[in-house]
Amino acid sequence: MKKFLLLVIIALISSFALLWVNIDVNPERVTTIFASSAFYDVNDKLFHVRLSPASEWQITIPLNEMVNAEDGRFYNHMGIDILALLRAIYQDITRAHIVSGASTITSQVIRHKACYF
Repeated sequence: MKKFLLLVIIALISSFALLWVNIDVNPERVTTIFASSAFYDVNDKLFHVRLSPASEWQITIPLNEMVNAEDGRFYNHMGIDILALLRAIYQDITRAHIVSGASTITSQVIRHKACYF
């Protein structure tokens, strides 16, 4: 059991090290993103949105709101949310089909990096 646990830890550390080396975080490579025009009412609620010049919906939201909506425990795990993973496995097994996932912001960035770069 100790050997297995040690192998798992080594595999995780190796995976994170490999990702750290391969993910380019150079801010000079970031391209310009054109945001959609957004109009808010007097209560600061979104009233109307127009497509961006690139014909896409690009709405700027505060970072903390995005983190809370996408990954509520973002600051409490190191990229893998074990509680969300266990919840998703339990729900998927007990209902015999995929009910929910356990992706984190970190895993979404890695997926995006692997698919689009």
